[in-house]
Amino acid sequence: MKNTIAFSLLCCNLAFMPLTAQQMTAFEKVGQGEESVQEFFPGEHRARPVMGAYTDSERMGLFSGGQDLGGSSGWYTDTRWGDLGDGTFANPILNGDYSDPDVIRVGRKYYMTCSEFHFMGMNILESDDMVNWKIIGRIFDRMDLDGYSSMDKYGNGSWAPALRYHDGKFWMYVCTPNEGLFMSTATNPAGPWTPLYQVKKVSGWEDPCPLWDEDGQAYIGRSQLGGGPIIIHKMSADGKTLLDEGRKVYEGPVAEGTKLFKKDGYYYISIPEGGVSTGWQTVMRSKNIYGPYEQKRVLEMGSTKVNGDLHIFRNISDHT
Repeated sequence: MKNTIAFSLLCCNLAFMPLTAQQMTAFEKVGQGEESVQEFFPGEHRARPVMGAYTDSERMGLFSGGQDLGGSSGWYTDTRWGDLGDGTFANPILNGDYSDPDVIRVGRKYYMTCSEFHFMGMNILESDDMVNWKIIGRIFDRMDLDGYSSMDKYGNGSWAPALRYHDGKFWMYVCTPNEGLFMSTATNPAGPWTPLYQVKKVSGWEDPCPLWDEDGQAYIGRSQLGGGPIIIHKMSADGKTLLDEGRKVYEGPVAEGTKLFKKDGYYYISIPEGGVSTGWQTVMRSKNIYGPYEQKRVLEMGSTKVNGDLHIFRNISDHT
């Protein structure tokens, strides 16, 4: 619990820092696609960071509903990050772009993967303390799908993956906006990982997460591009086949980032909703995986510009 709380805080809260007036950032076009990428983000309240069309010369520019979130604009000025070497750490703990990280604990080690939006290859990171991380492997080196060998698919790729440990293997599930649901497995998190396997060819799915029940039945939860509803499918035990069309278990404002857990007889669903810039984190539980679910808002924006929507941090899945 302490580690879960610590990681939640360090990923979602910047240290107290002097604020300066927001600075304008000059952006330059990347790739040959249309300048607007809003077609990927339908709905006037859609707030997923847009990473597809622009960057500045030094940092990735992140936008939410057309607003610069600040990392590229300098609304904070403290440049410290990570382990400070004196028993303390500064946020952010990783000086890089690790969007939508998913973390599990296996034994005494923590493992993380994240969205790669076409260009990172989904690195696997390892840590002993959730502060000091090192890259130990990569799930894939390329995506053999139309458009991914050029910058035409920049901003697509893998969105909000799930990393799990089950039956002696590491499992990764992820959706791309237009190609569908994919999975890969490895006995060693450093690799090699199996080639990406297309579980379902479909457009408009996002943020999948698997769960294997005590009786061996497998499930996968997901959201829909644009934010919700949350849908749960039965899945084959080998994780390669969906067994039904899925059942809607929850619908909320921009409900996404599905994470499934089971503890003490309860099924838990942890989701960010309300949008990245103004949203919050909701946790739901039920004795039946299909609900009905009781729910509780567990984190939301406070007095700073840092939001409580945990697209930055989902939860720790504990495999001890």
